[in-house]
Amino acid sequence: MSVLGHNRTWQHLAEWTKVYEIAQCHVLITELDPEHADDPERATVNSVLQAEYARLAGIAPAALTAAMQPYLPIVRVFLLLGGAMPDMRERLIQRVEAALRAAG
Repeated sequence: MSVLGHNRTWQHLAEWTKVYEIAQCHVLITELDPEHADDPERATVNSVLQAEYARLAGIAPAALTAAMQPYLPIVRVFLLLGGAMPDMRERLIQRVEAALRAAG
């Protein structure tokens, strides 16, 4: 593999990691934590987190939201595999199934 091809692979991995991280934060803040910690500022925290992440990445918040959508089912599957919050297992499975059906 050429150095250029190798660099492109690492760049892609770095971008995937960034989007996966923000998707993970989104699921944890908006889907899991509200079930266990009733805080009306959670939506604000998620919005500010995503806005700042988009600003630092130099992209529009809407572009970040669109980029993270395909990663949400992956985050949910990892949470299921890790055994996180067994009381939410069925809901996570339903969301993964719905996302897979929507993706075709």
